[in-house]
Amino acid sequence: QMLLDHFRVVTILGEGPTGIVLEVEDVRNQQRLAAKLIHPQYTREGDTSDRLLDEAMRAGNLGCPHIARVVEVGRDTGAAPAVVRELMVGECLEDRIDEFEQLPLGEALRIGRDIATALDAIHKTNILNLDLSPADIFIDESTGQPITKLVDFGEGTFKQTIQLPSG
Repeated sequence: QMLLDHFRVVTILGEGPTGIVLEVEDVRNQQRLAAKLIHPQYTREGDTSDRLLDEAMRAGNLGCPHIARVVEVGRDTGAAPAVVRELMVGECLEDRIDEFEQLPLGEALRIGRDIATALDAIHKTNILNLDLSPADIFIDESTGQPITKLVDFGEGTFKQTIQLPSG
């Protein structure tokens, strides 16, 4: 099965309430990547899915080491929004917390610092993350050293389109 015309689906990596994550191979260069397909019911309005794709591409190309690099965005057959990003090895923070119940202090501080760095980077581009959860944070161990990466941008909204509370 192909995704966005040039990504061959290899396997399902996981599924959550808003979408499914697949391992894909770019047939043009044999690079292995991850692709998230958003369930259509969450993006019925064109503006919502357009904004989601735009924000994912912008945030994923900031060059911040704590934000998953996005390779391509688009719509798959049936107009489901798809975000193709780097393939990582490890686990999401939600699974790590479930495994350890309480993270060691040094690890918790490192993860917190990395998340703050990622959020600072995306907020500087006028994207707000209004739905950050441990499932949106991945501990990538592909290089041998754990690095925290933000992989989803939730219900991010441009600052210009919402009213922030004053004070």
